[in-house]
Amino acid sequence: MAESYRKELEDIEQREKTLNVQKSRLEKDHEQTAADLTAEQDKLADIESELSHLAKKQSDIKRAITSNGQDRQTAIDQANETLADLKAQQRATQTAIENATNKLLTGAAQLVSWFGTTFRFSSLPMDADHRYIIDFDAFLPHHAEELNKVTHRLLASGADKVGVYSAYFDINFPHEIAEWAQDNGIEADQIELINPLYQIQSRGKATAIPVSLPSNIAQQNWSSDHKTLNATLKDNDWTLRIHYRTAKNEHIAQIDYLRDGKLSKQSYFNDAGILSANAIFNQAGELATEEYYGHDGMIAIVVSYNRGTQNGVELYDESGILINNFADTNDLITWWMQHHYPTESYLIGRLDDKKYRNLVTKQQLHGVPFINAKTLEDSELVGLLSNNDTHLYVASDHRVTEDLMRVANHDIAIMQINDVFLPPKITAPQNLTGSVE
Repeated sequence: MAESYRKELEDIEQREKTLNVQKSRLEKDHEQTAADLTAEQDKLADIESELSHLAKKQSDIKRAITSNGQDRQTAIDQANETLADLKAQQRATQTAIENATNKLLTGAAQLVSWFGTTFRFSSLPMDADHRYIIDFDAFLPHHAEELNKVTHRLLASGADKVGVYSAYFDINFPHEIAEWAQDNGIEADQIELINPLYQIQSRGKATAIPVSLPSNIAQQNWSSDHKTLNATLKDNDWTLRIHYRTAKNEHIAQIDYLRDGKLSKQSYFNDAGILSANAIFNQAGELATEEYYGHDGMIAIVVSYNRGTQNGVELYDESGILINNFADTNDLITWWMQHHYPTESYLIGRLDDKKYRNLVTKQQLHGVPFINAKTLEDSELVGLLSNNDTHLYVASDHRVTEDLMRVANHDIAIMQINDVFLPPKITAPQNLTGSVE
């Protein structure tokens, strides 16, 4: 029986050696991250569990070898020695945990000393889960250059397309965006229009017939720039003022209808010559109704006016059936944003633009604020940066990026719109006193 007990004690000693090997490995890995600290704590729990197990074994051995006087003291001494070694190992492991904790604290202080923050920063993600849309209304008309740079940086960073959002009811929006893209070297297929009026007018198939001049023109004359044709019709007293997009007279943009010299109606046409909208005026010359048409030729929206103020909006489906009423176009836009805006996308806009901030908050959108040096001079805006949970930003340059890193209170991803991604010179920071090597 004594031989059996000695075998068990030898097994205990072998486990002690194994634990010592594990302890040595832990000491070598003391510079690992907080995960290593957790591992140390787990090891300590295992050791304490082993101590409890061995203490029970010791008690069992003492009871079992009472009848064997010669082996009794030897077994007890060996068990006591094992317990003493394990307790020493426990103290050493606790010391390793304290050192790891101190290292983490010193490392955090080092990061604050070097970079002003302990949070991490990375590049703006460019993957299938991140679709970016630029709020044109937040940049124009005063910040067109920043708008251009943001668009080019997104495309250069890997975006297949850049969304362009505007809330304005402007039938010329597609034409204006096409001209803007061409003027700035951006391909048409790299831009996606996000606009309530445009989306509604683009429903269905483009089956409407393009505009052409009436056949009953009695007389006509051109303006000096050869872009406007004044035509008088036969058999009535109507005059048409026909506006072309260019002096080549290839595409009609607008037709004014005048009777007895008084404007009665204006018709607007898209690039394909399809009727987009009519503006109808009352006898007093005031705007009374706006009619917006889809590219299928069906009525889409009717806006009514009373003395210059909107007093009702009607929305029609693709078959021309009235499906909804709104107080005004702002009410319609709010409804459209809630039901048709791609809410999974990320909207980029200037943080100092109040309408952009309200839009992101009201519609609960994923905002990507654009930050420049002027933004960081505004204490109210800096307060917004410090107290929100936004993680994605666009910065004007590396200096703004550095300041933004210090202001943000969490990990952030940043895209810079200039060509410099890092400061031109980085001096080696001085180590703080501590265990960081």
